[in-house]
Order: sequence, then structure tokens, then C-alpha cells
Amino acid sequence: MTGAITVALYSGTALPTAVETTLEVSETAGLSVNSKEGTVNEVGDNQYCEYTVSKDRSSLRYDFNQSDERSPDEPLLSIDGFGDTVHPKWAQQDTDYDEWMDIVFELVCRLATQLDANYVAWLNTARDPMSAVPEDRPIGEAIERAPVFGVYSDEVLDDLGGTDALFDREPWYVADIDGERTLIIESEQPWVEGGWRPPTDAPYLDSAEFQEDVNSDQSVGLSDPFAALETGEYGADLGVVPDDIAGEFTNDALRLRRVRVDDDRNLRRIDDNAFVRNIVDEEPADQIELIQAMLSEIPREPNTDEHASALLHDAIPPSFVRLDDPDDENVVTKVMDLETDVNKQNLLVSLGGVAQQDDFTKEDLASIESALDTLADLEGENVDAYIRQNLL
Repeated sequence: MTGAITVALYSGTALPTAVETTLEVSETAGLSVNSKEGTVNEVGDNQYCEYTVSKDRSSLRYDFNQSDERSPDEPLLSIDGFGDTVHPKWAQQDTDYDEWMDIVFELVCRLATQLDANYVAWLNTARDPMSAVPEDRPIGEAIERAPVFGVYSDEVLDDLGGTDALFDREPWYVADIDGERTLIIESEQPWVEGGWRPPTDAPYLDSAEFQEDVNSDQSVGLSDPFAALETGEYGADLGVVPDDIAGEFTNDALRLRRVRVDDDRNLRRIDDNAFVRNIVDEEPADQIELIQAMLSEIPREPNTDEHASALLHDAIPPSFVRLDDPDDENVVTKVMDLETDVNKQNLLVSLGGVAQQDDFTKEDLASIESALDTLADLEGENVDAYIRQNLL
């Protein structure tokens, strides 16, 4: 379930200069301009001038907003056509995927600089893109949620509270493009499991670095807690749409799915029987392999709800996910009910560590569930403080 992608570039650069510069930058990045004569389209009160560029079998469409008085949410330039080229179903090694991603990344960096952009946002329909669209000015005060991939002028980034305030964890990658703009990527896999990494040394970057400890699973044991469930049993899974997959999942990315195990070892939603994912009975080599296996065999059905699971850590036991009946509650559902800013995946892993003790009993499980019920009655900062002091 990958959404449509648009890169929106907000800038006050004059239109004729913006068009000429964009086409020149495209050629520098390795793209061919199909025609330097644009096509004019009118959509509502806006008039757009459209150009296309390509590389081999992949192409992009540029839409320049020609309206003299654009509304705050209307970018100067929108770039469309990424689709499966940056979000392939599962990117394979030894293909032209890395080359294409290098081109896309260079294009965004060079355009941000050459067009003197205040803000560039990677918008994905699967991630509520409107929350990253500025509905007013100043831009930094009009964005509800930072995009997974964004470029910010110093002024906009300051208004947002700085790099550390954008997400609930350190971003995976931060680059200084030109001394006046910062490119920030939230997670290691904003484009599914391509394995591509942006450069740390390039002519169009002043500096760049990875937060290597972010989203690392090298020492983490991985397994699917649903592998222990039998056909017909019920459970509560935490689903994540493919575009939100990362080493550590934000609370906003988690979707509670009440499911049952069907005859083919698939998880299906209890309410409408929609396919969710495959159960993985084999021990995976790494997180990517586990996630790929969860969505390796998607049935051809009109009603599917494809999600990978965030419950990948082998500390999370089957008893946390199993439901005695469809409307029952368990550790997973109770954690999801909490009003907290603490990362819920990390909380489940921490609670799972307690469950790994040899003398862990059903009574101990009931105690955990009771403690979560008590937490649910607390409010605001009291919940966060209690969890950090006693459960993490």
C-alpha cells in the first residue's frame, strides 16, 4: 500500500527563472528534458505549466504554478511521477534502483539551493500529506507534522524548534546543503526496503551524517509472535503501512488490527475478513527479510488491508498478542489505549523482557494488564513519567 508521492518546493523565485533553472538542474542530475516547451493546464483558480523529464524508463512531471497570487499551500513547483520508481514493491539489488535514487536525491538538493527554497516537502498520500503542507505563513508555524524527507531554510527550521524537535527520535540523516538549508530524513526506510543510502560526500552537499544508532536492529532478535497461534485463533497486531516501515516505529505509524489466523496462515481482519499479512513461521535473517515475508503472498482480492507488523522483537511473546475472543483485551490493545508520547513499540519490548523470565506466570501477565489499566486512568505527563521510571 504505497501512496502517490509529490515533492513540493516552496520558493519566491520568479517563474521564468525557476523554469529555466529547473530544466538546467535536471540535466546536471542526469535527466533528459523531453521538451522545453511547457504545456499549460488550468485547475480551479490555478494555472500550471507542465514539463516532463526522464531517465531510461522512468519519468517525472514538473508542474510550475503560474498564478500571480498563490495560496500559502500552493508550492512554486510540484514534482510527480515517482510512484513505484522510489517505492518499488520490494527493490532488488543489482538493479538501476540505486542509480535512480541518487538522481532523485541530487535533483531535490540542487533545486532547493538553485531555486532558493524556503521549504521542500516529500509528500506521500499514505502518510497524511496535508499535515506537512503549510496552510499559512510563516511556514514553520503552519506545518502540523514534518515530512519524512524535508529541506528547511534556517528560518523555517528555527520556527519548527530545530532538528531535534521535528520527530519523537533523532532523525536518521541530516545534511547541510548550502549553509542556509538543512535536509533531514526521519527514518532509514522512507522508500520501503530499497537499501539505498544518501551520500555523505557530494558536490552539492556542504556536510552530511547518519545517526548510525537510530533504527539499528543488529543486536535485536526477530520473530513473529503470531507463529505460535493456531488456525482460527484471534489476536491483536500492530500494523504499519509499507511507507511507514522503519527500524523504530512512531506511535502515529501504528495501527491496531484485530485479526484471526486463516487456513493459509494469513492474518485477516476480524471485522471484514480483509487480508492483512502472512504469518512468518521461519526465523528471519534480518528485519528486511521478516517484513518481506509478511507481505510475500498477497491474495488477489478486492478488499485487502496490507500491513507489516511492528511486533518484530522476539521479546514480545504470543501471550501479548493472543485474544480469547474477538472483543477481548490483551497487553497490545491496552498499550495502544494509553494516552502517551512514549514510544509504544519500545514499551511493548520492555514489557516483553519481563515476560521472558523463566518464572513468568499467567498471574504475572494479569499483573501487567492490570498495571496498564491503572495507567489508562492517569492523565498527561503522569503517564509518561510513570512509564519512563517504572516500565522502560
